[in-house]
Amino acid sequence: MNNVYAQVQAFYDEAPHLTPLSQECVDGFLRQLAWQGKNAAELMEQWQNVRRLLLYMMFADIVFFEDLRAVQISLAVEWLAVQEEEFKLKLSFVRPFLNTLRDLADYLEGKKFIDGAPGVREAAQRMVEGGRLHLLELPAVGFAEAKGLDIVEVVRRNQQQFGLAETAQRVADLLERAYTRMSGYFQNTVFQEDINRAVFLYGGESMLAPEEGPQRDAFWTSFWDFFLFDYHLLRNDRQPIRHFLIHNEANLSAEEAALLEDMAQSQFTVFYVQRVLDAETVECIDLLRGTAFNMPMPGFGLDWKGFLFLGHVRTGAASMANYVCHFTSYETSRALQRRIQTEVHRMQVWFSCQSGAGSMDDFLCRHAAAVRQLVMQMAHGERFQVLPELVEHEKPPVAAETEELSPVVEIVKEVAPVFGLSHYDVQMLETMWRHYCAVQGRPRFRRPESWGGALLLAYGGINDLDHIQAGIASDFLDVSHTLLKKNYEQLCRSLELTAYDVRYLNEQGLVSVVSGEAWEQD
Repeated sequence: MNNVYAQVQAFYDEAPHLTPLSQECVDGFLRQLAWQGKNAAELMEQWQNVRRLLLYMMFADIVFFEDLRAVQISLAVEWLAVQEEEFKLKLSFVRPFLNTLRDLADYLEGKKFIDGAPGVREAAQRMVEGGRLHLLELPAVGFAEAKGLDIVEVVRRNQQQFGLAETAQRVADLLERAYTRMSGYFQNTVFQEDINRAVFLYGGESMLAPEEGPQRDAFWTSFWDFFLFDYHLLRNDRQPIRHFLIHNEANLSAEEAALLEDMAQSQFTVFYVQRVLDAETVECIDLLRGTAFNMPMPGFGLDWKGFLFLGHVRTGAASMANYVCHFTSYETSRALQRRIQTEVHRMQVWFSCQSGAGSMDDFLCRHAAAVRQLVMQMAHGERFQVLPELVEHEKPPVAAETEELSPVVEIVKEVAPVFGLSHYDVQMLETMWRHYCAVQGRPRFRRPESWGGALLLAYGGINDLDHIQAGIASDFLDVSHTLLKKNYEQLCRSLELTAYDVRYLNEQGLVSVVSGEAWEQD
């Protein structure tokens, strides 16, 4: 598709109602450039810059070209450098982009499509002043200076000085820049395995990320919310937002660091709006924790009654979460909400069978992905009963850590990354081994690899980890298949292991249960 107008047509065919500029405006702009003598390659470059702007405006929910502020152009440049590999934060890339925007503003103003675009013109001047690239500073919110104050209190003070709309915009700009930096950081190839795993956990067994169209943007916006707050990294079990703060605080502004630190304290919450308290505040009920909290009047529109919301709430104050977090909503009846509540509490009981676990906070911190899947399935009416009956176990005794146990544990730690297992999986495998040793007494073995392999096979079978196969484990650990099978069978008998054994169920295992895999094995 070499013709520039054909590419424009294809772009508008994909999202005809979402683009901030009409196709008539874009075609007219390009035709004027052609009349002025631009060749095909130059026209394509101009269109690519217009396309980049439109994609950013759709991402940032900016409706009108003339409303673009200078700082939003700067944020757009940062966002594009993350989203498009061929676009760099260099003067040689940014200057042509800004020139296109300025020329587009001239065209739209000359044709009376807009009254003016002061933000575009300001950015085109300031960002390349003196022949150097300048990313524009964001207007101060006051988070960094408000040590010891809740961010909501800072926002309220700002509202008195700047008004609600200006304050909300400043917070949104600050958050957008922080999110762009986090997105770029985690798109590094170092985290590719984590991203792939998180997409699977978020999407479930059957849901894949849409490749194009409006649903693609909605999927990835919601996914990043899950990834940053609810996912746990393979290497260290940290939530990504915490990991980012630890490793990037020196590269963040004081205000960005303060905002992200506050947001990192938010919790995954399933809630509904109970009632309106006043013109600015609503009372919400946390469906799973059974607690009430207040929020500013949500921006969900007026039809919030009968809806169940999933998102992240900063407890202990009238949270600003509806300004800074993505919420997913489902239309539900009160009867369905009670059924969802019952099913989630069943999963929490399963979780409590694991050593050192039990509270709803602990459960939601670990298994937000499964809860999201369960709510989605029940709200859409895909199955009346989502969860099967699984055997609930008492917490078994745990053998003390000794020199006899440690060689097997060390083998598991060594091979875990090779088999795609997480820091949390290693902890679960160690617990399984100590359970076995408590039941069977002091283990006797010449090669710890044989028991390490048996643990991997048992754990992989419980959690639907299809890539952990006996032949692969036997070859990699250099142990005989016969010995591996013997130890595996002994482990299963001694601990009475079952498919989806709740004592050793990890995030993928519980998502598989919610997705219906356990029903198929009954």
